[in-house]
Amino acid sequence: MKKGIPFAVAIRKRFINRFSLLLLILLLSLNLSGQKTNTILVEKWTTTWVTDSRQTLTYDVNNHLTNQLSESWDGVSWNKAIQTNYTYNGDGTMHQATTQNWSGGVWNDFSRITYTTYNASKKVLTTLSEIWLVALWQNSSQQTNTYDPVTGYLNTTEIQTWNGVSFQNSSKSTFTNDGNGNQLVDVTQLWDGAQYNNSTRSTSTYNVSNKIQTTIEDKWKSGSSTWEPDHRETYLYDGSGYLINDLSEAWDGVTGTPQNQTNYENNPDGTIFRATDQTWSGVWTNTERFTYTYGSPTGFSELSSDQTDFTVYPNPASDYIRIKTNLSISGSEYTFTDQTGKRVLKGIINSEDNSIDITSLDNGIYFLHIGETSQHSYKIIKNKLK
Repeated sequence: MKKGIPFAVAIRKRFINRFSLLLLILLLSLNLSGQKTNTILVEKWTTTWVTDSRQTLTYDVNNHLTNQLSESWDGVSWNKAIQTNYTYNGDGTMHQATTQNWSGGVWNDFSRITYTTYNASKKVLTTLSEIWLVALWQNSSQQTNTYDPVTGYLNTTEIQTWNGVSFQNSSKSTFTNDGNGNQLVDVTQLWDGAQYNNSTRSTSTYNVSNKIQTTIEDKWKSGSSTWEPDHRETYLYDGSGYLINDLSEAWDGVTGTPQNQTNYENNPDGTIFRATDQTWSGVWTNTERFTYTYGSPTGFSELSSDQTDFTVYPNPASDYIRIKTNLSISGSEYTFTDQTGKRVLKGIINSEDNSIDITSLDNGIYFLHIGETSQHSYKIIKNKLK
């Protein structure tokens, strides 16, 4: 997922293809970071908004997502449709995600992804996708990721599909990142049986706050051996840095023709309250909208079981926060990360009642990690009135 896109946006974009949920798993494992989306209500536009479906997300005591349930509305009651169950390794990394369909009054296995290997930084190296056929799990595809050995940023993703005997090359994406870890270019190539050939290229720009501004997608024209512009995505933010509009256009390199857009309404803490999709046909016409609910928005610690030893206040905060503890943590490192996992602030704790200046941070949700291995982690809301 490109940096700067709120987690709930990723959920919504996956919800549009809600019967293909498995691509959401990696987003959840890497970007959830304590922001717990509880429900997503989907409504369709006719001449008014009509309830269509909903998702309900369930978490364990460690705030790991364990179940994602999709239900449809028939006008009278909710009906089960599909669910994904998640399991984890002892270190908290994702182990497996199994998707099931509801049929005949029981859940039936449909597909699963196993996160087979990780590197030392707990980043996914390989995954195996399987489908349930004739009472057996059968291979479908596998994915291999590589990372820059210095920065740790994703370099390549290669997908191979199963032909019944062995895994065969299918597609490969190569990423170029800037010094902040923002994904600048993504080139996808397809395998023709002998070599990889260019297919699509996405080029993104970011603002000074490292929030994504535009993504232009080009398609490779083999006849002329050139990239030709095809599509543009433009993101707009309000004065607090919260995403308020995502515009999709057909793009010829000079002129954009509107196709669809999403308008966002945000909660005071920056989480998305509602996202409304519209299509363009001379005027903007509503199609769907997604309304989100969340877990406790201001809990001191959603990630640490040691919270009785610490007090972090105020929360929400505007300029400063203070850390008070009866433990000896003088000299310990603290870091702040944003919702994408990017480190945005760091320092050293010099006393047991330490003030940290957060005036340099934009309004939004951050995660304070105390200690080299982040033994104590807290969700912090920066909310300074303009």
